Amino acid sequence: MLGVSTDDIDRSDPQKLSDEKKEIANFVEQMHISYPVLIDGDSLSKPYGGLDAMPTSFFVNRNGTVVAAEMGLTSKDDIEANIRKALEN
Repeated sequence: MLGVSTDDIDRSDPQKLSDEKKEIANFVEQMHISYPVLIDGDSLSKPYGGLDAMPTSFFVNRNGTVVAAEMGLTSKDDIEANIRKALEN
């Protein structure tokens, strides 16, 4: 599982970029997120069709193919079904 931050970040100013990364890291810590959170959501989400809603979950099989996507909050049963689908492919 990976999280992706969709915060707008300023790559043109190294100090501001550093500060923004620290803010994201602090949020991750405060929310007790136990999985890696990647930064620069636009460049990461575009290959998967972009994000129309938050949160959006992509279920990717071992070959890197998206086998399911869920927009918005998702039930535990749906998450488990999509994980099984990803593991089967």
